[in-house]
Amino acid sequence: MSTITYNTSTTIEGILIGKNGFIRAIEITSSQFRDVVCHTVSGHDVSHEGGFYGGEGSITAEGAAIGKHATTLDFNSVPINAVQIGQGNNPNKKTVKFYGYELLKADGTINPDRIPDSSGSGVGSSTLRRLEVVSSNEVLVSPNRLSYIVDSRNNNVILILPQVQEVEHRIFHFRLGYQDHGYAMTIERSGLDVIIVDGEEWLGITSNDLGFWVSLMAKDGKWYVILDSGIDPNNNI
Repeated sequence: MSTITYNTSTTIEGILIGKNGFIRAIEITSSQFRDVVCHTVSGHDVSHEGGFYGGEGSITAEGAAIGKHATTLDFNSVPINAVQIGQGNNPNKKTVKFYGYELLKADGTINPDRIPDSSGSGVGSSTLRRLEVVSSNEVLVSPNRLSYIVDSRNNNVILILPQVQEVEHRIFHFRLGYQDHGYAMTIERSGLDVIIVDGEEWLGITSNDLGFWVSLMAKDGKWYVILDSGIDPNNNI
């Protein structure tokens, strides 16, 4: 910061400036101006409910609203506990929204609409990204359905993967969402394919844990587990 300089003039256009009529002139850079002045008027604070909002016109309750006109208001325009990043409104409690896209649902899981089409073409078509809830004892995994939630309240559910050559480079997601009487979710290969878990080959893998995603990628004639929450190696086949 530059040295403070003084001006002996006591007034400028009839206005008394500074202590004892002196003008205290300080040279600041544009970045310092932004940090000090713009930061002061940008509109940020902790809400009465304890949440944080930052940006012109931002509003929240217990959550966070970050960005110009970022708000977390329900359908009655009442501030709620949610997260909005970037301009837009998030009306759903305990979810995370990025501009106009909901990223995380209230239970902490990824919104299936945000799971990309693993063929590399971005978010998949409506058929590819549709979330299926399955409860039959044996379920054939469709090449056109990427995400499944398993309901095993009445029986074990076995999911049979398609052959790798039919779905090369796609990623399929499975989650045990409901369970009773110790029933489990098992994911099995089809044909002569194998499932690779931490470098070991299996014919099937089993998960007994609720709420965690298991993701497999089809590649070079084999299935590779790339997200392995809740897999119990002792029950693999």
